Formats: sequence, C-alpha cells, structure tokens
Amino acid sequence: MEKARAVVDELVANNQAAYAITTGVGKLSDVRIAPEEIRELQVNLIRSHCAGVGEPLSEAETRALMLLRANSLAKGYSGVRPLVIDTLCELLNRGLHPVIPSQGSVGASGDLAPLAHLALTLIGEGEAAFEGKRMAGAEAMVGPFWAMATSRMAGLSASMCART
Repeated sequence: MEKARAVVDELVANNQAAYAITTGVGKLSDVRIAPEEIRELQVNLIRSHCAGVGEPLSEAETRALMLLRANSLAKGYSGVRPLVIDTLCELLNRGLHPVIPSQGSVGASGDLAPLAHLALTLIGEGEAAFEGKRMAGAEAMVGPFWAMATSRMAGLSASMCART
C-alpha cells in the first residue's frame, strides 16, 4: 500500500497529470486541478457520486461491502492511505456503519454510488448507524457513539475486522 501511495504523492508533488487526481474527469479530463484544490476535488467526487435512493442496505450487507472494500484496498493497487483501511476495520469492529441506499449507481460497474456513500461517512458526512440508531456521519465519526463503540472494543485489535 505504501508504494502505491508514494506514486500518488509523487504525482501530486510533481504536478503531473493523473486522471481524477490532478485533472478533472470525463470531458474535463484535460483540465488541470490546482494543487491547493486537489483535496476539494476528491471530496466533490465523493459527493457527486452519492446518487443512491431507496431503503438502505441491511447492516449485514453494508458490513460485507465494507469488509470487501477493505480487502480490495489492502491489496495495494489503489494508492489510498493505509488509514482508509484501518478506519474501515475500526468501523466494523465498533459496530458503526454507513447508511447506504439500496438503489441507484453511477458508471458501468454499478458500484460507484454505494461506495461513494461508504466514503461519505469516512469523511464525516452522510449518514451512519450504530445499534439501530441513524445519525449524521460527523456525529458517528467524532461523537459519543464513536466513544461508546470504542469503549466496548477495549482490548480488541482493529485489524480483526469482525464485531464481537
């Protein structure tokens, strides 16, 4: 993971063109993004793909999606920071999960909208659930629910990615 992340960091540091990292997307792929706006682009890409509707996925379905995403990212091909995988595992361990609508997607693969809703919670936006209670993503990630879930997980490894 660290090697792939170093590639991303080098592209950004050297202001090299990299699709959806230092450039726009789609028809705007030839538009360069100013270094000070790269973080904003990433957040806006997540927000723009949150196009799901309908009843949320079940807790079991959402947890499976989270575990599969953590496993996929941990292979080290995406360039994400290890903190992303660690946070997904922490959410699983703590019993917190994003609220992900069951219908709708963007793109040919059909997974962009659900994954965007997952990512939205990781950045403290969207909605999350803990013990059946829905709340704002920001509340879940920094509020009393995070602390409560943490206290229940005392002594357990974050790398287990499994609720006790």
